[in-house]
Amino acid sequence: MLFRCGFLDFYIKQGQILTEHPEATREYIASQTQKNINTIKTHFKWLILSGYVKRIGPDKGGYWEVNPLRGKDILDECFY
Repeated sequence: MLFRCGFLDFYIKQGQILTEHPEATREYIASQTQKNINTIKTHFKWLILSGYVKRIGPDKGGYWEVNPLRGKDILDECFY
C-alpha cells in the first residue's frame, strides 16, 4: 500500500496521539490535529488497511493499538 509523503507527518502525528491516548475518538484526534472529522475518517481507512493501527474491542469501551514497526514501513512506501 502506498502513502502520500505529504501526509506522512500527519500519519505519524495520529499514531503518536493514539499511542498516548489509545481510547481516543476520531473527534478527539480531529480536535488535536485541527483537521476536519471527515479528513480523519479518510486517513484512518488508510492507517487501518495498512496495519499501522488496529481497533481492539467495540466502539464504546474499545481502544486503538498502534503497530510501530508498521509505521517504519510507511516511510519506505510513501510517494509524492
